Amino acid sequence: MIIYQKSKREFAKDVESGDVVYSVHDAFNKLLGRRVGAREVLSWHNSLIAINDCLSKSVPDEATVCIEYKIPNQGLRIDFLIAGKDRSNHSNVIIVELKQWSKASRVAEKDHIVKTYINNGEKEVPHPCYQAWSYMLSLREYNKVIQDDRINLLPCAYLHNLSLNTEENKKLANENYYPLVKEVPLFSRHDDSRLSSFISQHIVYPDDDGIIERIDKGRIRPSKSLQDVISTIMREKDRNKEFTLIDSQKVVFESLMLDVKNSTTRGKKVFIIKGGPGTGKSVIAINVVAYSLELGFGAAYVTKNAAPRNVYGAMLTSDGYKKKMISGIFKGSSAFDNIDSEKYDLIVCDEAHRLSNRGQFTKSRKDQADDIIRSSRVAVFFIDEDQAVTGADLITCALIREHAKEHNAEIIEYSLETQFRCNGSDGYLSFIDNLLGLHVDNVFFDRRDYRVEVLDSPTLVMEKIKELNKVNNKARVLAGYCWDWNSKNNESTYDIEIGDFKATWNLNSTKTWAIDKDSVNQIGCIHTSQGLEFEYVGVIIGNDLRYENGRVITDFTKIASTNTALRGTKDDISRKDRIIRNTYKTLLTRGMKGCFIYCVDKNLSSYIKRLLNENDAKRSSFE
Repeated sequence: MIIYQKSKREFAKDVESGDVVYSVHDAFNKLLGRRVGAREVLSWHNSLIAINDCLSKSVPDEATVCIEYKIPNQGLRIDFLIAGKDRSNHSNVIIVELKQWSKASRVAEKDHIVKTYINNGEKEVPHPCYQAWSYMLSLREYNKVIQDDRINLLPCAYLHNLSLNTEENKKLANENYYPLVKEVPLFSRHDDSRLSSFISQHIVYPDDDGIIERIDKGRIRPSKSLQDVISTIMREKDRNKEFTLIDSQKVVFESLMLDVKNSTTRGKKVFIIKGGPGTGKSVIAINVVAYSLELGFGAAYVTKNAAPRNVYGAMLTSDGYKKKMISGIFKGSSAFDNIDSEKYDLIVCDEAHRLSNRGQFTKSRKDQADDIIRSSRVAVFFIDEDQAVTGADLITCALIREHAKEHNAEIIEYSLETQFRCNGSDGYLSFIDNLLGLHVDNVFFDRRDYRVEVLDSPTLVMEKIKELNKVNNKARVLAGYCWDWNSKNNESTYDIEIGDFKATWNLNSTKTWAIDKDSVNQIGCIHTSQGLEFEYVGVIIGNDLRYENGRVITDFTKIASTNTALRGTKDDISRKDRIIRNTYKTLLTRGMKGCFIYCVDKNLSSYIKRLLNENDAKRSSFE
């Protein structure tokens, strides 16, 4: 998505007049629907002045400048692009990662991670050259125009306030510490002329055929889901071909691997990693387990929900992995009840909010989170408390911290923010949060980026999903668990009946509904979809979520008698309410490209349509 694009000449005028910051700020409101903080505005002001000074006279005036370009499919923005052609008339785009840092220090034993001051605090972040390189890969990987038209992407980093005169700062450009600077050049405060030369070497002639616009309008290759590439990640030689870890994902991964490597000497560690839908929790989890196994450490990947484990296992089995190996790595959350203390070097728990603290445990055990911490030297919990969907899902960050202290473990916490699901639309996720009353943000999203429709019958939803599923078997219909699972014992009966529409819940005879070829004919629920993702989803919202008296309400009396999600909540009405809202948030965010909604409650259907119309009006008012 183009936030700001002008010729080099026009950009220079905007910088000199001071209008460039206002132009970028207004475009953010218009296109991304979110306000920009004072720090980011100041950052634009300083960095754009600095980069403008480096655009020498030898760079043609009609070269194209683009600021804060948003990569399609992802919530990533590239600071600065300049496009034109070289002496051989090849189309080139230079990617510049701009930083205001005045100093930074190397983080030993962490690949391409540095430490610097951000927002009045010291923080570990990816090396700027790694950032530019990862953005280049992300842009190239998904854009067919770049590949077909052989557009060259040339990443670099410009730290315009940082001097390389100090010993610590010098390390940032040292190829021995950061091999990537060999191919992704780093420019510092005293390198204006060198950066200018680098740009003019690759941008000799004007951009006479709209390079950035062609990229932006180019066909986007399908996003990869984790289940599609699980076997590739598990293979050492192919691992880096699929997912490039971005921003905080890279920081978390390197921190985890460092502690795994030192797990026998540095004491017990507990990681709490928070992140919403699509922030890469599962991608990091699988990568950490794969690398740890490769290095000879004992590692396990854990989820309470069996659906992801079954799907990953099926994909690995079809690729030649042995079932014994798979079962040894992918485990359920109850597998550590009677395991010896610290038997594993690493246990990674995905969807940790689903862990139980009641039921099958002996009196000497507290809960599944405690079991995982006791059984490992390094315990990792990926958690999103907004996705707890049953009464037994009572594990919280606070409870994990409590257990970690009881085991004398060091606690390390991270938050993942950049999200890659829903076509990277933060606005859509905020829209769902606002709809369900979970959080309130004054934002909007562009339905041209993420497709959302409210349809007037479940038949229309099913027809839409079946049509989309013909492409690659990556579209499914999901529903709130408001209809009894009668077909579990009698496959000739229907479960969900709404007027003339009749359908059954997912087949009882399969554990891999998410990837089976005939699954599109059945309806999935929270238990068969949480932890997985599809290109498109249809969501049938039952009568447990309605719109009455000007607000969205929940009604726990409308869930199916075979639905045990609220078991254990007793008279806790607020807990029941939150579980229902969390369930629909999870269902409505399973789609990477779009979501089609049907509501049993007509008032809720009208309300969501109204919200979408208001959203569209906000967006169009800026165009």
